[in-house]
Amino acid sequence: MDKIIATTVRSMLAFFKRNPSLSIYFSGSTPARTRLYSIIVGKELLEASKIFEIYGLQGNAKELFVSNHKYDAFLITYIKF
Repeated sequence: MDKIIATTVRSMLAFFKRNPSLSIYFSGSTPARTRLYSIIVGKELLEASKIFEIYGLQGNAKELFVSNHKYDAFLITYIKF
């Protein structure tokens, strides 16, 4: 699983290098998959929040990601230094 996460983060960084003003939206294909993504984001949040702003989406509401909250989808933006 760690290799998959590392590859995903590298891909996101490459995407943001070419498209720094865009965001990445993602959700699971099932509620269980979305929950799995939420758990993974929660585990990686401390490190990821150094380079990304991560939002949880629920219906039309958007908030900075909070671990253990139920979300329908996620939005990631690149923090420009």
